[in-house]
Amino acid sequence: MTSTTTKRENVSDRLVQARNSASKKVKNWDLASMEAAGAILSSADDLAKFALANIKTVLHEARYRRGFGGSRFP
Repeated sequence: MTSTTTKRENVSDRLVQARNSASKKVKNWDLASMEAAGAILSSADDLAKFALANIKTVLHEARYRRGFGGSRFP
């Protein structure tokens, strides 16, 4: 994942402009004081890679458990 960071300056040229409910441009949120709540900035491509890696892990674990008489679902 090459486009994921917690440093806004690393991706500022690629951020989508935030807008309010009236479609007016507004400042992007800055969660620096609550980093654990969502300070990671990531591209859609990197998010898809992350999701796919997690899905593959869950499927692998489910197959492993079924093969050895474990539960059907993780």
